Amino acid sequence: MDSPQALLDHCCLQFTPVGKDAWTLNDSNGSVTIPMSGQVMVNDVRVIRSMALAGDGVALLPVYLCRPECEHGRLMRVLPQWQAQADPLHIVYPRQRFMPPKLRAFVDLASRELRKWLEEW
Repeated sequence: MDSPQALLDHCCLQFTPVGKDAWTLNDSNGSVTIPMSGQVMVNDVRVIRSMALAGDGVALLPVYLCRPECEHGRLMRVLPQWQAQADPLHIVYPRQRFMPPKLRAFVDLASRELRKWLEEW
């Protein structure tokens, strides 16, 4: 597959909260929106991953959920130069008047490591 338009010829496994009407993909030259036409729609991204692993279609999956499968050859990136808009990740902790130094150190370390892990991909 060499362009996003080729997705129109494949069964696309759609995670409904992300985009049931279209997928918008970005590369270094801009973005393109590919209309989806009600093929397979599921509201659980883990089910989408399982279906992709079973060979049931092409899926738009987050890196954290499919990286090990890609590294071991169980899944393959079909449009590696294209990416979807990344959703932000949040570290959530109870509201406190003062952040303990241990929590601050953890938040800083986790932020650095997550950023490196996601950028390597």
